[in-house]
Amino acid sequence: MKENISQKATKSKGQIVEVREQFTGSNLTRFGGAGLIRRFFRRHNVEQILDRNIRIEGRRRGKYSVSKLLVSCLYGMLLGYSRPYQMKTLRADKVFQKIVGFCSFPVQSTISRFLSSVRVSVAHQIGALNFDLIMKLRKRYKGYREITLDLDSHVIPVYGDQQRAATGYNPKKRGRKSYHPLVCFVGETRDYIGGMLRSGKHHSSYGCVEFIKGVVRKLPSHIKRIRLRADSGFFNTELIKYLVKESIEFAIVVPMQPWVQRKIQHMTSWTSIGWGIGVGQCDYIVNSNTTLRMVVVRQRVRANRGPRKQLRLLNIDEVKYDYQVIVTNSGKSPEGV
Repeated sequence: MKENISQKATKSKGQIVEVREQFTGSNLTRFGGAGLIRRFFRRHNVEQILDRNIRIEGRRRGKYSVSKLLVSCLYGMLLGYSRPYQMKTLRADKVFQKIVGFCSFPVQSTISRFLSSVRVSVAHQIGALNFDLIMKLRKRYKGYREITLDLDSHVIPVYGDQQRAATGYNPKKRGRKSYHPLVCFVGETRDYIGGMLRSGKHHSSYGCVEFIKGVVRKLPSHIKRIRLRADSGFFNTELIKYLVKESIEFAIVVPMQPWVQRKIQHMTSWTSIGWGIGVGQCDYIVNSNTTLRMVVVRQRVRANRGPRKQLRLLNIDEVKYDYQVIVTNSGKSPEGV
């Protein structure tokens, strides 16, 4: 920008100035790119849409509307400040506020009180609005006859006594309370199309069948073929039975449990696909009526290095491998899977 903007607090006259950025110097502000976010929000009338669709019952009228607070949180997350106390940097940066067209940025206590007032019903409103906006921007995935759903979960530690947080599997902060949300993305575009907040005490696959049913129901009717990919946390018999019944093609990583290692021990046929990688397959019996394939990928471990996982029943010979196993109902070749 070619204009000097004071970082000192000044009385606001309620006027929003349109600022156009010109990047000509080497010592640029780290928030200079926020103008791109501002133009995206204005082009798609994000603030007006939030005003029309998000309702919080019993909220008193204040300096900041619901839409303004939500947009402020979006700026914080997009610029790398996901927690309210971290957003004080944006509160102090008058240049950033002028770039994005804010008269002021809410203080931490205002954001925290607002987030505390948000109930599950409001979260559902935001989730439904997010899905509608994606469908609008993607033109309901016009031209897509098939789509890939990527299922994932993530442990989020909390610092305090937040509602629904509980102690469970937490690899980075052991013993600390956490959330364990379930999320779904479109593989072709990386769009987030659905999520479910869960307590940290729940396993990765908890509630995943009903969750996937809800996502599939919302997809446009012209999408005739659905694929699903997931890591080993979602290796669940109930989920696999549902996917087979609905003819949804899937590829789910199988945890390297002893029974899986025993199956690999008895495999004798391997196909080399280069780079020291070989693939093979064996049967996985779901029930008396359903038998699927388990595709096994192994990669030879380089000399003087150990395998990523020390498997008790495998890697007992001089030549050692890293293994990955994927259960699938796909008709593709093992290397294709």
